[in-house]
Amino acid sequence: MRRLTLTILIFFLTASFSYAFGIVEEARKLIKEKKYKEAIKLLKDRDDTVSITLLAKAYKQEEKYEEAATAMLKGWEVTKNKDFLYNASIYYILADKPIKSLTYFKIYSHIVSESDNVLMGDLYYRAGVPLKAAEYYMKELKINPCVSIYERISSAYISAYKNDKAKEILIEGTKETKAQKLFKLLGAIFYEEKNFKEALNVFEEGIIQKKDGELLMFKAYTALALNRVDIAKVSFKEAMLFPDKKKEAEKYLKHFCQKETFKDEI
Repeated sequence: MRRLTLTILIFFLTASFSYAFGIVEEARKLIKEKKYKEAIKLLKDRDDTVSITLLAKAYKQEEKYEEAATAMLKGWEVTKNKDFLYNASIYYILADKPIKSLTYFKIYSHIVSESDNVLMGDLYYRAGVPLKAAEYYMKELKINPCVSIYERISSAYISAYKNDKAKEILIEGTKETKAQKLFKLLGAIFYEEKNFKEALNVFEEGIIQKKDGELLMFKAYTALALNRVDIAKVSFKEAMLFPDKKKEAEKYLKHFCQKETFKDEI
């Protein structure tokens, strides 16, 4: 009798698993076919993590962000996996519910040292709304004009393809903080825009504040883009004094020496 009971239990467990697996696979198929409403009907009363994740995905495609956030919170209750909290906070941002988003993001991150402006900026940035992120970072800048905030603002503007705004804030940041990080970012933007002359000026200004191996390498590369081999050679020689840049700088200097030897032989 006991053996029979065990057999029946295994049968029902197997049948239950097969049924659940069938629902999940059907939901995946519906989502792939963009039949999101049908997938939602199939999944909304289920509490396994795969179904919850698929449900949120379907809600997102229907632009029902608050419902997607609710699904993620259900996932958090079931698993206590913090990733569900993170996703819930992102969906609340997309649903234009910033206070709820901030509440759950604080639980997720356990950040107590960061201000609400920074947290909100980070949330909007991660949600793919960089200009809104920049607004919050700018609010924070008025209270706390530090290097990390200038970095965040410039990154948000770059993500929004607003390079001029990024340069503007970085120029202000380099004047206010003299931080080499900001000189590197500003110079990199000019370099990407192929404004090599301005990039070189920025890298040189950063080096005046304090010699830095990476800045020296940037200066050398930019000088090469301007065909100023003389400046590049000096910068590579100076960069060799920094252990983490020695090998790379040495490689370029050897290349120049070989070229000059070849010219002398001709």
